[in-house]
Amino acid sequence: IDPQKNTEFKNLSDVDFFESNGWYKYTTGKFYQFDEANTAFQEIKKQYKDAFLVAFYKGKKISVKKAHKLEKKLREKN
Repeated sequence: IDPQKNTEFKNLSDVDFFESNGWYKYTTGKFYQFDEANTAFQEIKKQYKDAFLVAFYKGKKISVKKAHKLEKKLREKN
């Protein structure tokens, strides 16, 4: 299950995984801005048709919608 040893992901960097409802889900990249994450997602989706965006905040999975709202709130503060 180690994503670093899985040849299917050899063209991706920073591959990791998490378990959700008995399924292992693989992630790649860490982004702090939605636009950057979405740009990378569009490229990845070309090769991995079932790819999807996932967001984490303080180590916990949150909805992408909530992450987007948090980002907007942080931008307004600065």
